[in-house]
Amino acid sequence: MQTVTYVDQPVLKRLNDKALKYDFNRALKKAFVKKLPKTVKFPLVFTLPTNGDSQMRCQFVGYLEDKERLELGLEYNRLELWLDMNWEDYENLPKSVV
Repeated sequence: MQTVTYVDQPVLKRLNDKALKYDFNRALKKAFVKKLPKTVKFPLVFTLPTNGDSQMRCQFVGYLEDKERLELGLEYNRLELWLDMNWEDYENLPKSVV
């Protein structure tokens, strides 16, 4: 078994709002995050300490069904999300055993 760190839409919205509030370098458009399906989990695939090691740059990926992809106006089903967050939020990301 393996533990996977991930975000879903509600967690992503909360962290993205914080990234926008504090003007972090990587954040997403609020309207885009709001449209993401609430049931999809986006696994964490890459991290990099940034901003003098005070933040963690995180890359999440996911796969959307055609209907979800079209609602978001995306060309491809694979979705890649980049978000900067503070260390406390990074360490408290949800985890799941698979």
